[in-house]
Amino acid sequence: AGSVSDNILRSPSGNHLCYLITIDAGKQELYCDGVKMTLGGDYYFLNSVSDSGVVVISSGDGTHVFKEGNEVLSFNTSNVVAYKDRVLVNEEDFLRVYDLSGNLVGEKEGYTFSLTTLLRWTLLPTERYIFRYEPLEDTHVITWDIKQVETLPGFPQFANDHFVVTSKNGVLHCYSLKDFHEVFSVEMPEDDGLIKLSDDGRVMLVSGENGGYWLYVSSENNF
Repeated sequence: AGSVSDNILRSPSGNHLCYLITIDAGKQELYCDGVKMTLGGDYYFLNSVSDSGVVVISSGDGTHVFKEGNEVLSFNTSNVVAYKDRVLVNEEDFLRVYDLSGNLVGEKEGYTFSLTTLLRWTLLPTERYIFRYEPLEDTHVITWDIKQVETLPGFPQFANDHFVVTSKNGVLHCYSLKDFHEVFSVEMPEDDGLIKLSDDGRVMLVSGENGGYWLYVSSENNF
């Protein structure tokens, strides 16, 4: 009989795919790009997979960071995500950014982040910016040296190197990262769903939690 994965993630570009399977009590298998790693002793959750192949798994209040099957870092917190070869960590009320050698390359007190009940991180990193949701408020746009440059309404649902999509009060808003002007807005078809936006910002796909899909194509010229 086959096994159903505990959770599955792919990197933002789709070039890496990882999933966890529970084999029996106290034993899981982590598969990344077809390579298996056996995990024991705890129940692990797959936090993040980056485009450079960095994999983050957590258990309780601890996190392990792997690349090419080797553990490179560990942290005493479960709030850790990877972006390419950088790791963003919420520890001791700080947002901290590390390279894979464990060198601290940036930090800011009070910029905490976490996983929501819908399994969405309140922190969304991209090449140029990090989008961090302040609970009950809006999205803070910060640079990799942890300096805030803009505030956008709502929760960060999706971002690429050119655009970010946020949601607030049942409406999706798309903003250009050139100058943060609003490109378009549409009502959300469902309360929850996954969002993908094309690199040019003209095509958006929304998948609903009940299996529906909605495709949006922009005819606007304000990109």
